[in-house]
Amino acid sequence: MIGPYLPSNLRIGSLKWGTLLLLLALPILLSGCSGREEKSPGVVQLPKGPNTKARHFYDMGWISGHNNKLQLAVQNFQKAIKESPGYAEAHHGLGLAYAKLGYIDQAITEFNQAIRHSARGNLDRGTIAEVYFNLGVAYARKQDFDVSEEMFLTALRTDSSHAQSHLSLAQVYQRRKDHQKFKRHLLTYVNLEPGDDRARTALAEIYFEQGLFRTAAPEYQRVLRTNPKSIKALYRLGVIYHNTNNLDVAKRYYNRLLNVDPNHVDALNNMGTIYLSEGKIAKSLDKFEKAVAIDSGNTFAKRQIAMLRRRMRGMASSTGRGAAGRQATRRPARNQPMSQVRGYDPFKTPGEIPAMTRQPLPRPPGARQVPDWSSDPAGRLLDGSL
Repeated sequence: MIGPYLPSNLRIGSLKWGTLLLLLALPILLSGCSGREEKSPGVVQLPKGPNTKARHFYDMGWISGHNNKLQLAVQNFQKAIKESPGYAEAHHGLGLAYAKLGYIDQAITEFNQAIRHSARGNLDRGTIAEVYFNLGVAYARKQDFDVSEEMFLTALRTDSSHAQSHLSLAQVYQRRKDHQKFKRHLLTYVNLEPGDDRARTALAEIYFEQGLFRTAAPEYQRVLRTNPKSIKALYRLGVIYHNTNNLDVAKRYYNRLLNVDPNHVDALNNMGTIYLSEGKIAKSLDKFEKAVAIDSGNTFAKRQIAMLRRRMRGMASSTGRGAAGRQATRRPARNQPMSQVRGYDPFKTPGEIPAMTRQPLPRPPGARQVPDWSSDPAGRLLDGSL
């Protein structure tokens, strides 16, 4: 037997034991209806989300930001945070508004606040990756590329498919001349965003500069599928087929380019060179004269014009089909490879005057620069161009 037996009719004073136990239990029974929340040991308390008022200010902040009313966006996000101080999304929005206004230090503070509050579980992995990406861009704006790199890598550890982080890392590694990592991250970005013609063109440029024409050509052709008037892709494909002595295909791409941009001096120069190699003197002269009319400082074309006119004068002064006439109209023994064409530079920017040299010119500064992308039409990401 456990404990002494207490008869039910035992009294303490004038009360029975049963009545006494009921009175003692009553406060405990009633405590569940008191409306107070008691924390039970060992039970995880779920975080409270932002209240309705905070969500309203948050939505107004995004509307203001999308309409480029950044100061008003700042005010609305601040009001949302005042209503719900742990509102991670509002801290993120406030950081974006600050960054777009140029207040980078304040933006970094808000992004860090967003990450700190994200631990409460109210941000998904994709959004957390966005915050780390924006932190990376902010540190890049401060020229702190070591921290910037770490933020982009953290974004990818959070969400390996975050395309913009791959693109920005490519630019970081480009600055460091780490070409392997640059190419790896740019290729990953292109695979994630196959419709970004500028990124695919940049990837093709890497292959082109390395002389990997067979690898570069399909990338330029993919660009043309979505952007048939891409001047860069049309010109590079012309150069690639010119370089490999496939002159009919080269002319086709140069002609397509000249239909888009009739004043493209480099295409005119190269067409003149092809016609000259084919012995088509009049057509060659026509292309070089058009090139000089557009760019009077085009010394290469001027020399070709002078040479062609001397040849034509020699043809006119010859009589019959004599040896001199045959020599003047004789087709050149071979087509001169593009790498030996005077004035040719595969890395030359449009409008640059070709120099008189039989060797490719040095690459101009910034020839491998990744284009300046606008990173996110939804407005959730900063411009990742570094």
